[in-house]
Amino acid sequence: MIGFAALLTSTVAPVRSFGLMIAMGSAMVLAAAILVLPGGILLGRWDADPRATPSEGRLVGGLHRLTNWLERHHWLLLSLNGAILLWGALGLPKLTIETDFSKNFRKHSPIVEALEFFETSLGGAGNWEIHVPAPSELDDETLGNVRALTRDLRDLRLSDGTRLTKVVSVTDGIDFIPAIAVRTLDDKLAFLAGYQPDFLPSLYNSRAGRMRLMVRSLERQPAEIKLQLIERVEEIARRHFPDAQVTGLYVLLANIISSLMDDQLTSFLASAIGIFLCLSIATRSLPIGLISLLPNLFPLLLVIGGMGWFGVPINIGTAMIASVSFGLTVDASLHYLAGYLRLRRAGHDHRSAVLATHGDVGRALVFANLALIFGFAVLSLSNFIPLIYFGVLVSLAMLGGLVGNLVLLPLLLAWTPVQMTSASVPSTQAPDVVDA
Repeated sequence: MIGFAALLTSTVAPVRSFGLMIAMGSAMVLAAAILVLPGGILLGRWDADPRATPSEGRLVGGLHRLTNWLERHHWLLLSLNGAILLWGALGLPKLTIETDFSKNFRKHSPIVEALEFFETSLGGAGNWEIHVPAPSELDDETLGNVRALTRDLRDLRLSDGTRLTKVVSVTDGIDFIPAIAVRTLDDKLAFLAGYQPDFLPSLYNSRAGRMRLMVRSLERQPAEIKLQLIERVEEIARRHFPDAQVTGLYVLLANIISSLMDDQLTSFLASAIGIFLCLSIATRSLPIGLISLLPNLFPLLLVIGGMGWFGVPINIGTAMIASVSFGLTVDASLHYLAGYLRLRRAGHDHRSAVLATHGDVGRALVFANLALIFGFAVLSLSNFIPLIYFGVLVSLAMLGGLVGNLVLLPLLLAWTPVQMTSASVPSTQAPDVVDA
């Protein structure tokens, strides 16, 4: 629940809404499990024992062999984990941001085909505007500045050739009127109001003292190009009007998507702090609470760093991976720690406690994580690309979290002192584990 609630730190409203709804749902599941499940199990005369699955015995045997293998190769595994974490960390600076709206849908979907038509035949789908101050009555000086600004915007070219495909200003309508028909500015404004009554009010508000220039550009461009174009347009506008402001849906979407990178870090830190406090309280140990974070950082750094290495962009779906995956994988850590610490405080040594925990709790973790992986993998059937990325990458993070909790966490716990109860008697024998 903490992992989903951490999304409330996002600056993007849909991400906050997603986090709030899922956090509320998680809380209701907890309440339902406490209030309904105990009584529901006691209803009727059916046997509540779920029995063993055909492959459960092999799974438990494999987990026991994993325990023995971990004991023999712990330094090799720690070195390998360190190398993987370093590889993931080096991929973080390579992360990119996706602002092309069409990349949110499959290539041959109707939305992408319609957008492609606008981009190639109608000057692009990126509509935005420039707001500038204007006097209550238009004068030649103001219109001269607007005319110069319009000309500079039409001449704008980035280094790769990107430009504005359309620029519309008040002076376009005024200059269209031939001087032979009317000569003074007032006569031109009156003539324009008579033939195009909506043109002037749509671009100029005398009571608010504001004027806008409408611009259009291609929507299907990389984030870096969009932000560079917005920056250049704002620079040119403020050269003529120091108080000019660039706004519109095109600008809003470009900046929202670019803020997802910061949201990824903020939500992850909030999730990590909240989960660390909960684990420390649950285990009554700050060192164990801190150690339990590392197996869950392993899959996140691996997945997010891998996104950088393989060119998977940050979009509205992948921006939620860090906190959501962290909140899901830490659930396995808590169950593992509860089983392990119970045995250690009962007097068992580290090896026997890990052997029993792998055969008991580890078996449940495998089944639970596989169910979650298959559940999130279903999102890959969606037509909305961010949902596909979200489902696949969260599934990979869940798989990495399972490996981290069954491999890395036992290695770290070997160096963690556990206080035994006064009545406990040290034991080197593993407790009985019910095998299939």
